[in-house]
Order: sequence, then C-alpha cells, then structure tokens
Amino acid sequence: MRRHPDASWLDLSERPSHLRLRAGQSLGSTHGQSLVARRQQARDFEFSARLEAAPRSPLQMAGIVHYYNSTLWHYLHLTWDEKLGRVLRVGLCAHGRYFEPAPPVAVRPGPVDLRLTVLGAQGAFSWRGARAAGWRRTGPDLDVTRLSDESATLGDPSTGHFTAWGFTGAFAGLCAQDLTGAGMTADFAWAEYRHTPPSDDEAG
Repeated sequence: MRRHPDASWLDLSERPSHLRLRAGQSLGSTHGQSLVARRQQARDFEFSARLEAAPRSPLQMAGIVHYYNSTLWHYLHLTWDEKLGRVLRVGLCAHGRYFEPAPPVAVRPGPVDLRLTVLGAQGAFSWRGARAAGWRRTGPDLDVTRLSDESATLGDPSTGHFTAWGFTGAFAGLCAQDLTGAGMTADFAWAEYRHTPPSDDEAG
C-alpha cells in the first residue's frame, strides 16, 4: 500500500512546524489511508510523537501505530468516548481480528505525547501530557512477533498452498482515521525514532 503525498491528506504548511494529517480510512483498508511510517530497522527501538487532535466521535482516531499490514498492527490512539470524552485506547489487530485489551484512559484537552517501546519480542505503549515529566504505561505487554514476515505468511507449507505472504517487515508510523467522512485533522509537532541502546549484558 502506497499513497503519494498530496495536500488533500498530508500537509506541512497549513500549520507551521507541524505535520497535519487529514484523517482517512481505517487501518484495515488497503487504500485511502492517512498513514506516514518508517521501517523498523532494529530489534530494540523507541518511537514517539506529540499529537494534537480533537475527535468528537468514536469513529475519529489519530495516534501512533506499529504496523505490518492491514491485518496486523498495534495502535495507540486518541478517540472519543460517549461517557468519558477524549480518551486514549490501545487497539490490536491480529490477522484481521480487532480487539482492545485494556479500558480507555481519559485525557485532558491539549497536546499529548505517545510512545512505543520495543525490546526484542516485547513492546509497550505509554503516554504523557505535553507538559508532564513522566511517562505512564497504558495497555498490556505487546507480542511484537506477530508483526513479522513469519506471522504474516499463512498457508500449508506441506502442500505449497498459501493464502497470504509476509515480506515487508514492520513499520512505526503516524496515522489518522475518520469513518464519519468529516475529515478530522491531526497535527504532529514532532516524531522521533531511535534505536534503544543495548543493556550492559547485551553489549558485553
């Protein structure tokens, strides 16, 4: 899936010093997504970003995603809850089956920092208010082995019949969805991908 950059969904000038995404289709779509991502290039890494968005429906979302393809991803996103207002949710998709492993977390209006930390086979999401000092963990430990070429390849090797192939590797990205069709905007002030330094034991 590739969508060429154009101002209808991605803009760097409408709000200076921000990447603005106009929300598109769901992460399960194979076209029309508003998703900007970079390849995971190390076993251990951190990916973080500062997001401003004002969803007003549970069908509007924006956040950071650990993405393999349209059926395999882990997603920390801002959205709307009819009882709690603006919330953060962790959404997981495993071979097309979507589930949320933790309750939503209510967050105040304003910018929010989101972070994905991956150490080998395990990942975790965390967040903080833009002016807060410490990160707060949200959601369970994540099994990132499902976001792999081996997991994405489906079929029977003994017969040579395969229904899906995995060959792209995983990505870390920024994305936004609006299933109402209103085109909600999501502004990212910064995003950072960095390899996590090995521990002393690993370095030795």
